[in-house]
Amino acid sequence: MSQRLNVQPISHSEYYVRDGDQDGQVDLQNKTCSCRVFDLDQLPCVHALAACRVRNISFNSLCSPYYTNEALMLAYAEAIYPVTIEDQRKVSENNVLLPPATRRQGGRSRQRRIPSSGETIAVRICSRCRQRGHNRQTCKEPIALTPTS
Repeated sequence: MSQRLNVQPISHSEYYVRDGDQDGQVDLQNKTCSCRVFDLDQLPCVHALAACRVRNISFNSLCSPYYTNEALMLAYAEAIYPVTIEDQRKVSENNVLLPPATRRQGGRSRQRRIPSSGETIAVRICSRCRQRGHNRQTCKEPIALTPTS
């Protein structure tokens, strides 16, 4: 992908790399790029690879020494002992895990649940007075003695 990018030199170690989506300004001396991938991963990003291609620099020289085979071998040079179930039980017997200390919220608890997003609440219509918000059992309108037509 880096072969298709347009690279414009700014100085001896800085380059502006034009990408279709995200342009990047690369500094090969400080090993930084404006996309921040080169800074955080300490591995050359696409913009840095394109700048290396223009300057004919090996991208392996820009990688962090943590990614070398020697660093990986040194990380696992010491013996690593497995943790047995008995060791785990000893640790858990000494420490007692309690629930977090929380206080109940003040006020009356909710009677109805909160609807989920996209869910609508059915509106009740009284069959006696034809008004919204209640039903026939909770209707407080007076009963009409003469039926209305």
